[in-house]
Amino acid sequence: MKFIVNAEQLRKFNIVVSVIAKGVDQRSSIPAFQLIKLDVKAGKGLTFTSQNSEYGISMKLQDNKDCTTFSDGSVLLPAKLFLNMIKKIKATDELTIESDDTITTTIKFGKSSYELNTMDSSNFPKPKEVEKGQSDFEMDAAEMRNLIHNTLFSAADSQGREILQGVHLIIKPDSIKAIGTDSHRLSSFEIQKDTGVKEKIDTTLSVNTLKFIQSLLPYVKSKLQLSSNHDQFILKIGDEIKFVSTTIEGEYPQVDALIPQDETTKFSVDTESFMEFIDRVRLISHSGENNVVTFNIDPAEKSISLSSNAKTYGNCQQDVTSIDIDGDKLEISANPDYLYEILRVYKQDGIDEVAFSFTKPLRPFLVNPLTDKQSEIINLVTPIKVY
Repeated sequence: MKFIVNAEQLRKFNIVVSVIAKGVDQRSSIPAFQLIKLDVKAGKGLTFTSQNSEYGISMKLQDNKDCTTFSDGSVLLPAKLFLNMIKKIKATDELTIESDDTITTTIKFGKSSYELNTMDSSNFPKPKEVEKGQSDFEMDAAEMRNLIHNTLFSAADSQGREILQGVHLIIKPDSIKAIGTDSHRLSSFEIQKDTGVKEKIDTTLSVNTLKFIQSLLPYVKSKLQLSSNHDQFILKIGDEIKFVSTTIEGEYPQVDALIPQDETTKFSVDTESFMEFIDRVRLISHSGENNVVTFNIDPAEKSISLSSNAKTYGNCQQDVTSIDIDGDKLEISANPDYLYEILRVYKQDGIDEVAFSFTKPLRPFLVNPLTDKQSEIINLVTPIKVY
């Protein structure tokens, strides 16, 4: 096995190695999950592969365009060491990697030369393929980014129910919807598009899987080719990238009935300003036993008061005036971190104004954007009962 990467090809090579390394699980008790597989086909190119208990990723570099290959071969490289080694290469260096067997691999760049102990690649796990069929569909990288970005933050952490530790995707012939919830808050984002699927697809992908896909998207310039069945999800980008993930088993809860269809109190605010107000008030709430911020909404006075208390440290009050507000007077409490995260995502997406819509003090309320895309985005927060 032998190939060379010249100085002009190094940037793409470094990107591929850094992405592949993210698929490695250094804490795993399975040795193969801590390694990168390298396959070389003379005249065709080379392929990097990494695998963990949730997903696997393969990325190809083409001969002549991305590298120059001389002979076939396949080895397993220690991921962390190999990544750190690649980071030492200067932009003007030429990289040569070669191996006459599966035991030792030589890596040369600049005036440096390494002899790495490597392993036989035959023991590396091979991801299972998903058969082509009615579950195939396409998506732009920007669409996938929006689906993940607007819902992932609401998914449950490792302490929550397993089925909620991910984002649920619903693919219909005319739309794609993503839903994330930890049972205390809910985020939903829907794209209207012709998917080409014949039957509805329901699948749930883990937080780790979606974070990896998120890290991959900035390098994607072509369409995402997607496939799914009851236990696997596959993402392909041309012939160069293939990502295979398991899905979370179980039935995702029905959430449509949770979305309020009416409102008794509503106000709209500037996203960035209100985000700052929440951030100030939660300084005290983070110091107390309960992380709670209380809203006192007074439509007659066109004002809102945000307050938090901590027995040990004291209290804080933030008054908000001169805002667009309608409906009944209301006092309601919620977790400020949930609100801050929603507003942060809106700010990142350039959404300048948001509307808070309430029904009753102990009923979930909406925090949605005041834009033409209002029907695509839903953020629901469950209030906290304060005694």
